[in-house]
Amino acid sequence: MIRTTNELAAPLVDAMREGAPVFLLTNGADGFPNAALTYALALDARRVRFCIDINTTTYRNLERDAHVGLQIVGAENRVCLVNGAARLVRAQLESKWSPAALFELQVSRVKDQSWRGVAVAPLAYEWDEAERAKCRAMEARLFAEMRADGNIASNVTVYIVRHGEVEHHQSDIGLTARGRAQARAAGGEIASRIPNSRATIHIFHSPVRRVVETAQLLTESLCATLQTRTTRLYPPRPDYALENVRFLSDSSRGMLEPSLLYAEMNTPEFLQSLPPARAEFFRGFWTSSDPMGYWLTHESEGGAETPANVLRRLQERLREICSTGARSERHIFVLTTHSGAMRVLLSSVFGADPGEPNFCEIIALEPAPQTNVLQTTYRGQTVPYALF
Repeated sequence: MIRTTNELAAPLVDAMREGAPVFLLTNGADGFPNAALTYALALDARRVRFCIDINTTTYRNLERDAHVGLQIVGAENRVCLVNGAARLVRAQLESKWSPAALFELQVSRVKDQSWRGVAVAPLAYEWDEAERAKCRAMEARLFAEMRADGNIASNVTVYIVRHGEVEHHQSDIGLTARGRAQARAAGGEIASRIPNSRATIHIFHSPVRRVVETAQLLTESLCATLQTRTTRLYPPRPDYALENVRFLSDSSRGMLEPSLLYAEMNTPEFLQSLPPARAEFFRGFWTSSDPMGYWLTHESEGGAETPANVLRRLQERLREICSTGARSERHIFVLTTHSGAMRVLLSSVFGADPGEPNFCEIIALEPAPQTNVLQTTYRGQTVPYALF
């Protein structure tokens, strides 16, 4: 029996929130339906976004008739047809390889087409092994851009915090006693900036030990300071967009945080196995008095993520966080990360690299009076930053 409602059920919203392939059904000029495989994601129970390539039959159909259907075939036997009217949200997306536009569907009818005792395989793109990592990275960038409205929410503030002090960066170690005190102090500093009104606080961190520990201590400090206020504080969660610049040691393992690779990279045998230019980059990085400054100003010859790539993944995360959404209260995001990520962002904001941030130093990003602009404050200096 087919069941019909006027909005997506909560489990379907949750399943589609991260994004998935769907069939997009449009009305053709010849009177026949047209189907195209594309990407979609749910913003909430009444709004679903999808992208479609420009200069295609499907795009021309949408220009002529905004009434569409999305055929969803997902995991756990979730099969449904979603109907509604679509509107153009963005004329061209930056993340997709081919020129594509972003549309948003206002849901008017949902038909649950699942049948008890019948299982289906979810729609999925299967990539060649050689292209798989690159294609999945494209999908992640695309979904982040699809979630973003292009408008900065007026009730969102972001604090980007460097991890606390460590004895060295030559392995994955925890904080020193001073570093732990710095993390607690950073939590107190952020708490002092939160107004006495209802707020939700989200804390994210890079996955290595020194950053995880900083986020945990910072959370404890926030919790202790804000316990009498009407705030909701989520526990710290990992966020790979906040990772340090990553190095390539062995292609079979992919790119990893530099501190995880120090021991094996600093051997004559390893360096001799590399192309000379890449070996020279690694020698220069590890012996520099300012390793992150060296990375920012020297080509790695394929041995490290580029500053542009690190900036791109951080900006995509900020766009997702800061985009207008259905938020009725103030939201505070605390992003605990590394000096490299902070320096590429600050270079983009201020036009020049300000040098190494202190341990647990904070960048504050708040909505500006201008549309789509963040007021970015660092070391007492505030400038507008166009995130979109």
